[in-house]
Amino acid sequence: MGKSKPDRSDALEEERKARAEEKLREEAEERRRDREKVLESRKLEEKSRQEGTLSGSAASLVDGPEVSSMALKRKLGE
Repeated sequence: MGKSKPDRSDALEEERKARAEEKLREEAEERRRDREKVLESRKLEEKSRQEGTLSGSAASLVDGPEVSSMALKRKLGE
């Protein structure tokens, strides 16, 4: 019976270690998911910024000739 206490404390110690390791794995997995979310968010922001820049450029190309043709019509008196 004297031997059952050390066996039990060994089992409890192993269980504590297993729980601590599992907690570390879960925390590492959570950090990995958070990093993935941040990277995805940055990628979407960059894509949005690039699309905004491209659409702004396209709009200025469309608006440019209209302004020029209006200016020409005024100069030519049409």
